[in-house]
Amino acid sequence: MRTLLCALISTLSLAAPAAAAVVYEEMNAPAIFDGVVPPEVVGAGFDQIHGTIGGSDEGDLYRVYFAEDGLLRLRGRVTSGVLDPTLFLFDSGGMGLFAIATGGPINAVFLNVEITAGTYYIGFGDYPLRAIDTAGNTWDAMTAPGGGPPPGFGALHRLRNTGLIISPGTYRIDFLSMPTGRDPSVPEPAISSLLCCGLMIGAIRLHRRRARRRDAEDQTE
Repeated sequence: MRTLLCALISTLSLAAPAAAAVVYEEMNAPAIFDGVVPPEVVGAGFDQIHGTIGGSDEGDLYRVYFAEDGLLRLRGRVTSGVLDPTLFLFDSGGMGLFAIATGGPINAVFLNVEITAGTYYIGFGDYPLRAIDTAGNTWDAMTAPGGGPPPGFGALHRLRNTGLIISPGTYRIDFLSMPTGRDPSVPEPAISSLLCCGLMIGAIRLHRRRARRRDAEDQTE
């Protein structure tokens, strides 16, 4: 009976559907870190990013926040097309931490690194994707020793594909060990809405006070 019960539990466990992933869909992630358009902010509670690399797309940059210390495990996978996946990780100041690329027909890359809670930036694109710092130094994910940036590599300026042709395709980035957290420096949508409402109410009140003052001045003339 006990054996039958254990077998039944195992069967039910295998039959139970896996929890659905919480997906962030790319809108228009830039390749430039310090440009007019900042890296795309991924909010809290996501465990996947779905994105696209077009024929002229140098790379995609995302800003993410992790609320706890621990082992960060990322997987970058090609979901369509023939792009060669390349994955970069930068700290909150754009300093390079780790990178990996396949440079061949393998459709997935993995990145495992111990982190502390905080803001990070993830870069993804088609190899030969390079990271360029503010001084023009280049970081090649295939040749850097130990996966880290080369000596002297400073704060990130941009991602750049140095190939003659960029292979287009779609991809997904999986957060295998922890979901994204809420970045305390970025207001939540509800808070942003309240701030906007407060500004609008303040502007309306100011307009009414000015209108009453003008009416009072007209009456005394």
